[in-house]
Amino acid sequence: MTTFDTLTAARDLEDAGMDARQAAAVTAAIRDAAAVNDDAATKADLEPLATKVAMAELETRMTRTLYGVAAALLAGQLAAVLALLGLLG
Repeated sequence: MTTFDTLTAARDLEDAGMDARQAAAVTAAIRDAAAVNDDAATKADLEPLATKVAMAELETRMTRTLYGVAAALLAGQLAAVLALLGLLG
């Protein structure tokens, strides 16, 4: 978290020609805006979420692959049974 030196900012604004009350008001507004933005999500906050999303996507792909392989094996077994029945019948 970055700190905002309100006293230095107000003095800088006054040195630039701003009235002391205006400089204090502008500095307070900047301080308040920074405080509101203090709870914004950071990359570090989002990384666990991104990991969860990536894991969910991986799980979905693996499940689809598993079902595809199972369906192919079942179809192969059915074809083998039908071929065997054809030879016997």
